[in-house]
Amino acid sequence: DFGISLHTVNGYQAWPYLFAGAGVGIDRYISFKQTFSPFYLRLASEFLKKKVTPYVFGDVGYAVMWKQKPAEGYAYLKNKGGLYASAGGGIRIYTRSLASVLLSVSYRRTHSQTDYAYNYDSGSAYHIARTYQRVALNIGVTF
Repeated sequence: DFGISLHTVNGYQAWPYLFAGAGVGIDRYISFKQTFSPFYLRLASEFLKKKVTPYVFGDVGYAVMWKQKPAEGYAYLKNKGGLYASAGGGIRIYTRSLASVLLSVSYRRTHSQTDYAYNYDSGSAYHIARTYQRVALNIGVTF
C-alpha cells in the first residue's frame, strides 16, 4: 500500500543546531481509503553548518481521522483517530537564497479505531483497532 501526504511545520530555530515547531498535515492511505490530519510537535537537529548537512527529526501528536460516509447496509459507522509519531533523518541543502531543500526518510505510525454495525445483523457491533506503519520519502523546502 502507498499513500500521499502534504505537511507543513512552523517553528523557531532555538539554537543553530536545534529547531522546535508545530506541524499539521493530510495523510491519505490509498488501499484502506482512509484520510488523517495529524497535528504534532517537532524537534529537529542539524549536525553541521555546511552547504549540505545531515539532520534528524522526531514528531509526536494526534491524528484526526476524517469521517467516512457509511456504505449501503451499515446501521452506523464511527471513526476515531489516535497517536501519531514519526522519526527520520536526511540532508539539508542550503541555497544562496534564504531557502533550503530537505531530503529525508522517515518512519511514521498512526493509530485509529472504527466501530460499526450492519443493518441485517441485529445486536452485533464490531470494533477494529488499526496501526498504520509507513516508511516515507520526504521532500521539503524551508524558508
